Amino acid sequence: MRISILYQGTTQHIDSEKKLTVKEVLIKAGIHSSMVLVCNENQIIPQTSVINSDIELEIIDVGSGG
Repeated sequence: MRISILYQGTTQHIDSEKKLTVKEVLIKAGIHSSMVLVCNENQIIPQTSVINSDIELEIIDVGSGG
């Protein structure tokens, strides 16, 4: 399956033969999972969700430095 990730104006792709959780996808993409929301088709999805087919994810930053 192919997972497309839109984050900070850039799209990257993760290919996997096995099911992955959203959190595993974030780790593979090098995105700090505690600082983002993950959306699919304008709906926020939990990081525990399992991905088992091609999907497009939009990653939104929610944390900020201080």
